[in-house]
Amino acid sequence: NGIGDKGAHLIASSTHLTALSSLELGYNDISAGGAKALATSSFLSQLSSLSLRGNKIGDVGLQSFASSAHLCNLEELDLGSAEIGDRGLECLASSRSELISLNLEYNNFGADGVRALANSASLDKLTSLRLNGNGVGDEGVQALAESRHLSKLASLNLWDTQVGDQGAQAIASS
Repeated sequence: NGIGDKGAHLIASSTHLTALSSLELGYNDISAGGAKALATSSFLSQLSSLSLRGNKIGDVGLQSFASSAHLCNLEELDLGSAEIGDRGLECLASSRSELISLNLEYNNFGADGVRALANSASLDKLTSLRLNGNGVGDEGVQALAESRHLSKLASLNLWDTQVGDQGAQAIASS
């Protein structure tokens, strides 16, 4: 697929999609510019599920979602393999959120980004968190284990996250 930023802009400006609740645009060559168009679209305000997996959204694109006044109903966000770093997670952590499910697998963040998520009161509804394929490490897992805000978390994926015995102990004791 190759919708790209131009296609993202066209979708974002369509008056025919105002009832759309789920949008999957994975692997479509969408960058931060296309992400911003989607995030700022008043026509997509009914979205409860959005997947931009495999696009080059980056921290700037995630910042657009974090500051969006139109994506207030978003409960599921899939940004797997979307070039998200620690700064992007810090933006997400400081946003107002209704997220229940967050997929961040195979990005570019580490313990600092995970710590920001763990300390975020805006993610207190989160029940599913996928962090696999990132440099979470024992420090990141410790932050998750100590979080007061992730008490509803029922599914946590830490596959391939550089977590050792200390991190496993932290999760087991939480």
